Amino acid sequence: MICNQDGAVALYPLFFQPVRVPADWAGSLLPDFRGEPAGDDTAAETWEVIDAGPLQSVIANGPLQGRTLGELTAERPGELVGSRQRRGEPFPVCLRLLDVGRHLPLLVHPDENLCAASQGAMQPNVKFWYCLGAKPGAELMVGIGGRVTGLQLQQRLNTYELRELLQVFPALAGDSYLIPNGRLHSAGAGTLIWELAQRPAPPLEVSAWQTAVAPPPDEQALALRAVHIEDRQVSRICRETAATTRTRKLPLVRHCPFFVVDEIRISDHYSDRTDGGSFHLLSVVRGEIDLVTDLGVERLRQGVTCCIPAVFGGYRCAATGEPASVLRVRQQSLK
Repeated sequence: MICNQDGAVALYPLFFQPVRVPADWAGSLLPDFRGEPAGDDTAAETWEVIDAGPLQSVIANGPLQGRTLGELTAERPGELVGSRQRRGEPFPVCLRLLDVGRHLPLLVHPDENLCAASQGAMQPNVKFWYCLGAKPGAELMVGIGGRVTGLQLQQRLNTYELRELLQVFPALAGDSYLIPNGRLHSAGAGTLIWELAQRPAPPLEVSAWQTAVAPPPDEQALALRAVHIEDRQVSRICRETAATTRTRKLPLVRHCPFFVVDEIRISDHYSDRTDGGSFHLLSVVRGEIDLVTDLGVERLRQGVTCCIPAVFGGYRCAATGEPASVLRVRQQSLK
């Protein structure tokens, strides 16, 4: 065990125990993605990184095994998270996998102005979706269609015709979507989604489509107020399909104030480092890699996430055979 000058355990690459959340809308894609037996698991979502009160990621490796992410963030904010982290604040992002077996409701997150008017009852929450896989014909809905009005949304609110007013995309592995506050979004049945979020704040439900249980009228009216009708930006970030096999970094989210996301395609190896400014989250979304550091080698298979502390320094990701893809998350620079 290596300790720093204060006698505390020196921080090292951290793995967490997934927090599994069952739901009746769970799909069947996650076990296969992770290379696990299907069994009777009904987990619709698994929190891979979470620091939200009693809902906590627990460290699964090394001398700090059994400690929670919240405890470590509170005790060593600068070392773990980075120079932007203020003492007393939770870990600044959360990450989960969504295995969608039934069409989700149409959702929206309120912006800062609407949340301020609610006097703390709601929180804004910018999200990012990366499609890990999908069944044939599966769809993702992110954004409102061109020239759509608020009146049209209201008229088709609880019908399947509402879909015609949205930006609808085929769910293709490798496509991704930035979902700022005020942007409508939903996932169809048969989709597997990697979701990064500013915080674990729940969205508002705009519509349950044509189901027997619609949102209460007052909640639905509030959700409609949260929709940015003027937001017509195309949300889809198309996957790169070039035939080249060289190792390269593909920027996915560059200008979000809360997080930066890059996809790193690794055919041989990729070297990087943390310099105290921010942690790095590494999520393997295709293949597997060896994480090589001065402490040794850790094998990261598909579906595994690792947190490199902000003060850790250099590391190297090496493909173990076939090319691999890793999503790297860090905080936005203050520069």
